[in-house]
Amino acid sequence: MGPIIYRIDKGNLKKIARPVFTTGDCYVIVDKLHEKIYIWLGSKCSADEKGAAAVQARGIDEGDEFNGSAKILTYDEGDEPAELVTFLGGLKVLDKNLATSMLKDVSTGEFAWESDHVNALYKISSEEFDGINAIKAVQVPFEKSSLDSDDVMIADLGVDIWVWQGKSCNVKEKVKGIQIAREFDIDRAGAQRPKVFIEGDIDEDEFLGIFEGKLPQSESRAPDLKLETFDQKPQKTPLKKEKKSGLCMMVMGSMVVAIILLQTLKIWI
Repeated sequence: MGPIIYRIDKGNLKKIARPVFTTGDCYVIVDKLHEKIYIWLGSKCSADEKGAAAVQARGIDEGDEFNGSAKILTYDEGDEPAELVTFLGGLKVLDKNLATSMLKDVSTGEFAWESDHVNALYKISSEEFDGINAIKAVQVPFEKSSLDSDDVMIADLGVDIWVWQGKSCNVKEKVKGIQIAREFDIDRAGAQRPKVFIEGDIDEDEFLGIFEGKLPQSESRAPDLKLETFDQKPQKTPLKKEKKSGLCMMVMGSMVVAIILLQTLKIWI
């Protein structure tokens, strides 16, 4: 049985589909099988969100599902154990604030598709935990200094998703980095084709150029769905046919007149 994940929004539980957490929010994760309830606190979440997370977790524990038998565990961002990350099947942490606090209004921004895309950089590292499902993707500053030879980095450039593999990263990080990069299309329309760069290779300069504003000029890979149009101007072929038809009618009319005249002359003769 997989995890049931909620984000705290205005003091209430809002169910989400995937383990994509944000630094400005709090999350409640339910493990029915092992009777555990996890609380994950983003490093920038508000005080009321922390309190609401605790209240909601207790409410779930006291409900019909557990009847007070669940164990509630609270972790701050960055301190989550391998047990939780593995249970989630990996964790993606974005430096954003999605939920609205009861204390102040917060803009959801680009993640909710309410503004233009902002380029972002993510670090894929397994140094803390073992197992490919215990690897986190954490957003870091979009700067060259964020690159680490021990890790894999993913640059989200909108249409283009680029993967940078440090020379000392391990196989698990390489595999997970490509997997996460391919999943970026879930958050937007169109299928992404990640491009891989390896530290020290001759084409690495292309990747490093993004930190100097040298971004790829990629055209949209979505199909061109223009509406079918119809030319309303008369075609030449029908006009020719119409002219021929008119000429035929004139000839036939002349023949009829001639026949009538002949018949009339016979009568007079």
